[in-house]
Amino acid sequence: VISLPQNVGYSAGINAGLKTAIEMSAEYHWVFNNDVEAEADSLSRLVEAMEDDKSIGVAGPLALDYHTGKIAHAGYKVNMWFGWMREMGAPAGEDVYEVDSAFGCANLIRDRTVKDVGMFDEKYNVYFDETDYNARAREGGWRVVVVPRARVRHEESATMNRRVIHKAWLLLKNLMRFEIKNAKDYQLLVFLPYYFIVHIPYFLLRGTYEARKIKAEGK
Repeated sequence: VISLPQNVGYSAGINAGLKTAIEMSAEYHWVFNNDVEAEADSLSRLVEAMEDDKSIGVAGPLALDYHTGKIAHAGYKVNMWFGWMREMGAPAGEDVYEVDSAFGCANLIRDRTVKDVGMFDEKYNVYFDETDYNARAREGGWRVVVVPRARVRHEESATMNRRVIHKAWLLLKNLMRFEIKNAKDYQLLVFLPYYFIVHIPYFLLRGTYEARKIKAEGK
């Protein structure tokens, strides 16, 4: 247990754990959220996949809905032109497959990847932090994959749904940061006007709707 003097934010909290794990000479680092439960052998299956392929830098499990058990996240394809992340559907089999980004609730990261790519960008705090990390890993020549035989159950936004307007603001702010850091200049020419015309109204309206819905359910 690493006790921090204050709440430094999600990404900085991850980095505190990574620094300690590196000092302990860990070969792998499992970034595991507080609203996740792992199914049996999930960690060993992630490690097995990474042991079999030394080019894998980040491996994520299938993330199942906590209540229904249905696949909620199976990896993403990232559209840098418009700033959208497309959910990949349920995998056809059990073979490991490559993605642009693995959903960040329980990603296993190779120690050599951390030493090569560096720590998480603490300016994100939360949201797009793992997307940025996976993009940097891929840029550094590492593969990012999903291991279908590894499965976790995730209570979607169990913490942040209590503050949905703040959540919408973080998504907007961090999407812009992610694009500025990782998109090509010619992609930004398309993304920037799309961001102001589409993303800002979408996230703010969605945040307001979700806030009213949660308030109504609370009554």
